[in-house]
Amino acid sequence: MDNSMLKSLMHSVKTAISERDLIRAFLEGMCEIMGSTASAVWFNDGEDQAFFFNDGVVKSLRDFGSDEAHRLWLYLKSIESPSDAPAVRDGSNPLCFPGWSCLDRGALAPFRGRDLSGWLGVFGRDDNYTSSDLMAMWLLGDVFSLSMEVLKGRSRLGEIEQWGHYLRTPLWTMSLALEDLKESYSPQSASLAFGAARVLASQIDTFLCEIELESQRFGSMIPLSEALESLGSLGQGWNRMEGREFELEVQGDDPGRYLIKYGALQALMGALNMYYVDRMARKVSVGLAIEEGSAMVMVEAWSLSQGATDSLRRVVEYLAERYLEGVKFFSSVGAEGVEMSIKVQPVRSPGISTLDRPPKVLVVDDSLVSRKSLSMMLEKMGVQVFSAADGLEALEVAMREDPDLVFMDLLMPRMGGVEAASKLREMGFGKPILALTAGGESDLVGALEAGMDETLFKPISANLLMDVISQWTGWNPEGRGDDQITARAREDFLEEVDQLASLLVGAIDRGDLEEAAKLAHRIKGDSALGGFMELSQMMGQLEGDIRTGADLSRHRDYLASDLRSRLMTR
Repeated sequence: MDNSMLKSLMHSVKTAISERDLIRAFLEGMCEIMGSTASAVWFNDGEDQAFFFNDGVVKSLRDFGSDEAHRLWLYLKSIESPSDAPAVRDGSNPLCFPGWSCLDRGALAPFRGRDLSGWLGVFGRDDNYTSSDLMAMWLLGDVFSLSMEVLKGRSRLGEIEQWGHYLRTPLWTMSLALEDLKESYSPQSASLAFGAARVLASQIDTFLCEIELESQRFGSMIPLSEALESLGSLGQGWNRMEGREFELEVQGDDPGRYLIKYGALQALMGALNMYYVDRMARKVSVGLAIEEGSAMVMVEAWSLSQGATDSLRRVVEYLAERYLEGVKFFSSVGAEGVEMSIKVQPVRSPGISTLDRPPKVLVVDDSLVSRKSLSMMLEKMGVQVFSAADGLEALEVAMREDPDLVFMDLLMPRMGGVEAASKLREMGFGKPILALTAGGESDLVGALEAGMDETLFKPISANLLMDVISQWTGWNPEGRGDDQITARAREDFLEEVDQLASLLVGAIDRGDLEEAAKLAHRIKGDSALGGFMELSQMMGQLEGDIRTGADLSRHRDYLASDLRSRLMTR
């Protein structure tokens, strides 16, 4: 790695004033350091965040059409290394990124910080990438994640004083109103206190928005009607607190039929606060029209003060980039405003199907034992079964076969069940999706937010499975064959148990607790399917010890023994 090029990169990163500036500097610097013509970075935050650099131009995933962006995102996920380690992508065929470019060769490396993770890639070099190139990419990944965190911290320090200004007015107004109420009740003081409290809550939520922007909460779906109630309540709060005028008009379809992302609501509320706080508007009107899968929103403000700050505008722009389809600021004589395009999803009614044929069912699980066991049970009941080994493969199978029901494991490589379910719902898949878990996941709430309909705990008995099929498809299954399936699951598990145990011991020895927890979880589920309940319970204890930081030596010693032989004697 050339030291002068690295110094140049660090200087560009140091002077970056926004996330996009930093990403551009890093992508351009990586190309120079690695002697490549193109580079890319993509994030594992479930929001399809990706940026590409080629011929001096930076593009984000949002610069592509929705279908093209989806294919491009799937391609990025497909070239990742399953082991989360740097990897070379050399071959006779070029790497063809849908809608972007076809490039010879590539080198990838993961990055992981406190609040973000993802992949960096460089592409299009005449000669092959080497092991030293991979080490350089790994180091650049660490530098990138640290640089992103430093930028956030630097921005935070510069905005604390401004946020104190934003919170001071509603706090002071509310304290005066409460002081009046302490002496004697009056409708005016109560109304003032309510208005100040509502504005204060919104300001704090916007402040938290910046802090928690990476969290899943802002990507979760909420009813559009609920979002409009919150927006109206905020406008009424400003009216009660300071007499500011507010209007809200909704046209088109019934808002109760649609969902939007929570982050989109925060962008709307941020725009309202932006005009009331930064621009001291005396009146703000909001108009919303719903048609053909999107909501067009116009926020317009009048009687503005000049010379105010634009801190809230930066927040609105950041939220818009992530959670809106488009945003455009405009000005006219005596007024300013912003137009927003918001993607809406129909509220899906998980009504029960009444099929007069055997249902088509998709089983998604990275564990071969679990996948085969559940598939065999379903086939013996007369069900047509398709299977996938991870969420990425599940998207392709679901779109091709249109199953009547999906069983989706939560913890899988490449793409987990929560992200896959969310993608399927965004792609218009409306059939039931049931979450599969061996217990212990912290993301069951995320599964429901992503659009899953029910959670089932492994192992699933034949009786329960028959009830589930009947409940969600209206079709009455045949037969059972429990004993044969358990025996097959036992054989399959014994085939792989020593390899899984060896991988788990290795993860414990390396201190890779995240990988150890995933392997323990898999063994817990697979061993239960095979009837090895004692081992399943022990893996559950191991998961708990990993979470609490307890000593893992007793588990490690047990796993390091000839586990398969010991299980066969029981």
